[in-house]
Amino acid sequence: MFKITGVIILMMGSIGLGYSVNEAMQKEIMELKDFVYIFEILQSCITYRKEMLPEACCFVGTKSQGNIGRIIGEIGEKSEKHREKSFAEYWIEELQYYFKKSRMKKNDQEYILSFPEYAGFSDETMQLNVMDNYIIQLKRRKEEQEQIFRNRKKVVMSICSALGGALVILLL
Repeated sequence: MFKITGVIILMMGSIGLGYSVNEAMQKEIMELKDFVYIFEILQSCITYRKEMLPEACCFVGTKSQGNIGRIIGEIGEKSEKHREKSFAEYWIEELQYYFKKSRMKKNDQEYILSFPEYAGFSDETMQLNVMDNYIIQLKRRKEEQEQIFRNRKKVVMSICSALGGALVILLL
């Protein structure tokens, strides 16, 4: 009886490990999706509302539900109200703090952090061109991650299940 219970617990733990690994990959994809959404809102604010980048960031903070949107809103508020630092400095400072807890790959983080370097603070055309490029690149990266996730999902579950089965055999 105890052996059967142990086998069940061991197999459930192995399968749970597989789900945990898959969930971590899924969170990375969701973060990329959120950043794409944020850049699309920023682009929309600049195009249709004729706002400057800090104002557009404030708008994102009011419209976005997630943690990333709140941080972008704080960046906009700080750069509008506190003129101690530039928009780029606030962008890097706030997002570096966010990325400490993030699951995103380092190269994606660095890409997003580099945004203000290319955006041009007051040139609307430059901002829109840069945002187009960022949206395209982030969408491409998200699609790549989704493809990797689809390919790895079954492999991870299979390996974890096989590992659990091997442990059961070794322990019995």
